Amino acid sequence: MGPPPTSDNIYAPVIVNRPQVLFVPADIPLVTGKEIDLFIQKADRVDYCLGVASEDYLKRFYPRGGEPGIKMSYLYLRDQAYRINNLHIARLSSDSALGLIQKMYNHRHQKSFWNRICMIWKLMVTDWGFPVLSIYLLAQIAVLAERFKLYPVQALFRKSLLLADVEAEISRWLNIRFKVVEVNAGGAALDIDDEKTYKTILQVFPKWRKMLAPVDPSPCPLAPTG
Repeated sequence: MGPPPTSDNIYAPVIVNRPQVLFVPADIPLVTGKEIDLFIQKADRVDYCLGVASEDYLKRFYPRGGEPGIKMSYLYLRDQAYRINNLHIARLSSDSALGLIQKMYNHRHQKSFWNRICMIWKLMVTDWGFPVLSIYLLAQIAVLAERFKLYPVQALFRKSLLLADVEAEISRWLNIRFKVVEVNAGGAALDIDDEKTYKTILQVFPKWRKMLAPVDPSPCPLAPTG
């Protein structure tokens, strides 16, 4: 187990010279050019930037007034609830870090009990995984408290989940510099992972695209078909 990352050993000099790479998946039809531009502008020159959108911003996509919509699941931290927006910028410092991130992505659907067990196991058997495990368990309890509307309980468990602490512990765990980048624009957080979501976006796509047009005068022209 190596030392935790510091400003001196966060990555080797050869890694600093590697270009950062933008990753955009193919299942986010409501992503906008402005959203991607903002994400790139706000991203630091670090190993891995993870894009998120706030719950307050994403409420505009909820079902309301008998119209279809999508209500997302969130990561509940002390000051805000976030949804991963599927945008990534990476300059990874090691193949092992890449493998760990891939495993996290494979188990990203945390509504699945099996994925939760797999995530806990991965954190238990990796170096520096226990501090991240404690964060993960607190966040999962906050999700359950939200589901059962136990808001005082949720507030109690969210209290110690500071974004800066989460970034620091994940950086130490992966031995890279990790940063969360909040971008409240576009619809990159609305990924199509199942048939129900696909059918919903198919119904509301023209309306939501029009709603996002003032934010992005040149939106992606590709609409879902079916």
